[in-house]
Amino acid sequence: LVARWKNSSAAKPIETIRGGAVGIVQATSEDVDCILGILSQAGQWLLAKGIRQWPTPPPRKWVVKRVERGEFFLAREQVKAIGTFRLNWSDEEGLWGNPPVKAGYLGKLAILRTVAGKGVGLELLQAAERMAASAGRVLLRLDCWSGNAFLCDYYAQAGFQKCGTGSRGDSSVCLFEKKLG
Repeated sequence: LVARWKNSSAAKPIETIRGGAVGIVQATSEDVDCILGILSQAGQWLLAKGIRQWPTPPPRKWVVKRVERGEFFLAREQVKAIGTFRLNWSDEEGLWGNPPVKAGYLGKLAILRTVAGKGVGLELLQAAERMAASAGRVLLRLDCWSGNAFLCDYYAQAGFQKCGTGSRGDSSVCLFEKKLG
């Protein structure tokens, strides 16, 4: 299980982006609907573009469990959530298939469409890198649907190296990792 982050209350962000205007806070049970809303909006947008990466948001029960474990975070601009991501310390799905390393695993990174194209996603990605490094992790790993060429390029341009492929159900995913520190 992931321990609760220091300074995880909404009053004091764990990290900040956008020059301090947006705080990254650990999600609480009160944030589950917000997380699901952001993920649903992102999934609908992807689907409209013909990308079946997130055809539906994850089940509520799945999100609740991970929020309880301290793995979900929200980016808040004042009181409004504009993005979310999940950061944990294990290869829960067994996608990587190699001996465990001190890595952070990033998933469910999504932003509201109202902030798209403004660099918020990249700043969330960089905040997750800093959070993983501060927790003593040497790598940050993530995966994305191999049919999403834009996102694969996005992660490569952000300094992640493609290091293989895996499968989730009947979908192929690209595995990316970045050395931290």
